[in-house]
Amino acid sequence: MSESFGHVRAQLISGQVCMVEGILPETTILDLKQKLKAWNPSEDDLTRQLSSVQLVVDGKRFEDDEMVVAAISPTSEVQVVFTNPAVECASQRCCCSWELLDVCIPESVGIIEDHAFNDCSLLLRVSIPKSVRRIGACAFAGCSSLESLVIPDSVTAIGDHAFEGCRSLGDLSLPSVVQIGSFAFESCTSLISVSLSNSLVKIGCRAFRGCSSLRSLTLPNSVRLLGSSAFAGCTSLTTLAISNSVTEIDSNTFEDCRSLISLTIPDSVMRIGSRAFAGCSSLTTLTIPSSVKEIASLAFQGCGSLTSLTIHASTQIDKEAFGGCEVTNLQLLEPLKEEADRPLHPGNLPR
Repeated sequence: MSESFGHVRAQLISGQVCMVEGILPETTILDLKQKLKAWNPSEDDLTRQLSSVQLVVDGKRFEDDEMVVAAISPTSEVQVVFTNPAVECASQRCCCSWELLDVCIPESVGIIEDHAFNDCSLLLRVSIPKSVRRIGACAFAGCSSLESLVIPDSVTAIGDHAFEGCRSLGDLSLPSVVQIGSFAFESCTSLISVSLSNSLVKIGCRAFRGCSSLRSLTLPNSVRLLGSSAFAGCTSLTTLAISNSVTEIDSNTFEDCRSLISLTIPDSVMRIGSRAFAGCSSLTTLTIPSSVKEIASLAFQGCGSLTSLTIHASTQIDKEAFGGCEVTNLQLLEPLKEEADRPLHPGNLPR
């Protein structure tokens, strides 16, 4: 922003340059905002009346309206953003949604449609009413500044990519969500904790992939389906308890969870897919329950700290399932009588 002889020159977020006259160094930010209202690009009179003005200085929202103009450095990059306190969700993308900082969704909305707030990179806060039942695909994808989000217990489904790339989101509670779509929270790199619903049934592929700050995870017993790579790359995850309703751990599901030191596999699991736990390099002890009939190739490859393994002798172990593991304490459990004719594959056990 530049100021000279009673003029202020700023830039709208669209790139348009605006010039405001009658501004002195002692003019307050509040007075400046009032004058900037004349530059609202909306063609709708009601929208113009309801909109407020926000200043983003060097990429950060400027909150102090009592501050004077002289407090902003002439070399700072200042953007002018017009926001509306109540935004109706369009069938696709909200009009001018890339300008939004705060959104309060009206009680009349039942579904937040696909792409509704996609790539609103300045969006900080969203208020979702209890009327909302579903959040659509890519609804908030790319909202990289979103840091505050409360999902009410009315929401039961979250679509594919719904919050992908919301890298400022720190905590998440999904009290009544039954289904989480594929890629729904992928690359939410600041996400530390997730509280999942006891009615959750399905977590789609890559749903939490790359959530590198996530520390612990408990999958409720209602969860039956875990998509491939659902938690891959959660590099801060230290403890994991898997639902006793899961029958298969799909390929790459927990790959590269390199801080994982505690893993509980329930006796409902019958198959562990390829590279399911590959690269979990901090895992030291592992017990495979007798329910597991097959461990696919490379399932635990690169678990270099794994020294203690308990496994059922009848379990089929595919090629290089434990490649790169240095197990020094291997305990083979006797097979059940009806399984006694199933061969053990000692060549695929860790040496």
